[in-house]
Amino acid sequence: MLLAATDIVKQFGENGVVANDHASLSVVGGTVHAVVGENGAGKSTLMHIIAGTVQPDAGQIVLQGEPVHFRSPADALAAGVVISFQHPRLVPSLTVWENLVLGAEPRTPAGTISRRAAKRRITDRSFGISGIDLDARVSQLSSGRIRLVSLIAAMLRLPSDKPGILILDEPTAACGPNETDEIMTAMRATAKAGHGVIYITHKIAEVTDVADTVTVMKAGACIASLRRPFTADEIARLMLESGTTFARAEERPLAAGRSSTRAVRVSPVSADPAQPMIAPAFTAHGITLREGGRTVLDNVSFDVRAGEILGLTGVRQSGIEAIEEVLGGVRRPSAGTITFNGRNLTGLSPHALRGHGVGYVPTDRLLRGASMESSVAENLIVLERKQLQRAGVFLPTKVRGYGRRLTEEFKIDAALHLPLNRLSGGNIQKVILGRELAEHLRLLIICEPSWGLDIRSRELIVDRIRSAADAGAAVILISTDMDEVLDFADSVGAFYGGRLSEVVPVAETNRQALGRLVFGSSQTTEQSRA
Repeated sequence: MLLAATDIVKQFGENGVVANDHASLSVVGGTVHAVVGENGAGKSTLMHIIAGTVQPDAGQIVLQGEPVHFRSPADALAAGVVISFQHPRLVPSLTVWENLVLGAEPRTPAGTISRRAAKRRITDRSFGISGIDLDARVSQLSSGRIRLVSLIAAMLRLPSDKPGILILDEPTAACGPNETDEIMTAMRATAKAGHGVIYITHKIAEVTDVADTVTVMKAGACIASLRRPFTADEIARLMLESGTTFARAEERPLAAGRSSTRAVRVSPVSADPAQPMIAPAFTAHGITLREGGRTVLDNVSFDVRAGEILGLTGVRQSGIEAIEEVLGGVRRPSAGTITFNGRNLTGLSPHALRGHGVGYVPTDRLLRGASMESSVAENLIVLERKQLQRAGVFLPTKVRGYGRRLTEEFKIDAALHLPLNRLSGGNIQKVILGRELAEHLRLLIICEPSWGLDIRSRELIVDRIRSAADAGAAVILISTDMDEVLDFADSVGAFYGGRLSEVVPVAETNRQALGRLVFGSSQTTEQSRA
């Protein structure tokens, strides 16, 4: 046993989230150990605790038979624990070789950096990864090659005189097939050298190919570990099972376990089949997005009718972030068209989209959806500022009246004069969501609507989204939370590998079937059949 993390507990006080709930994980030297689970299961937090970047509230870590307490990443690195982060931390302006030896540069007798010794060290310890131009600047590399460089940087820091732990957080997320194969080969070679490799991923097919052991996490706990042989279906069933123990129960329709917030709506996709179908108000056709030599979105097509809530789900790096940015006007697609009520909206900016009655609530609301230094009132009136001023001057009475109406309507617990950065995370979310949902929109693109909200606030936002649809708006709900999508969307499609599954009515699917599409253990999508 190389590593044993036992009963790890971590709660983040600022939002009350219990990220790890007595999580336990054991890693044997010379093996690849995969860690899987849905978004928010606690995988990354547990890895950051093992790597010393986050401090646990309780629990113990034993490394090579000795209890350890890492107060910093430097402590963990000195003990032989290395982490390769999900988002590579490289300096774009430096060359590949300069990044790879940064902070541990080999020196000549004269004290200068030895380029020859650096390259020899990299070549000797790249564990089978080849074909990277060491003299190229990182800014010139594709996202997949950057992932390879980041992996090499981590492997170079493994100890050479004893077994170490290499933690990889979604290492193949931005990689094409060739780069993925190289990473798989490097992981096997690293394990063969005696190290323990911990591998976080959402790609079950890769787990069955490379892992010796797989641990499934749910709600902050490690609920089960499987040793070879195991199948993709076994892993998917564990991830999707509603309880905390593995049971080979027959699949149940999701409706039996849906949240009480689910309401019956008369929608275009649940109406009487004998009635004529309402024509789509919004259509995305053949949306393709290429980035750095890889295809991020691959011929994605779907439509939404007025009054319909379409749910799009998937794990991060599956294409779900890219479709959000294309629909919201942040990125222009490489191919394909977007039309709404007969008008071509392809490539329009968020501001221009607003002029066509399109509302957009981004996932990254704190960076792109708010001004944290501005007051609650200033954030609430952004979309109504022309109606609240005269001759270019704001009317204080109207501003206060509008702000108070929204704070009461959306249960925002904050004074209007407070800067947004003084509010709790949930109240910040309600300010941003409330501002958008107060508008009379014809198309609403809303992403991760429940992030940071308690149950009552979530129900309030859900009701407002449904009200917008009932009033005739077409709603596109984008969420990595399958339960959220299934709870209140009318129809649903899943992203995997940049492709979108066939969109089906929610009443015709369940959590298990959708989960197999999200995690790539099913090949029944229309596009994969094509």
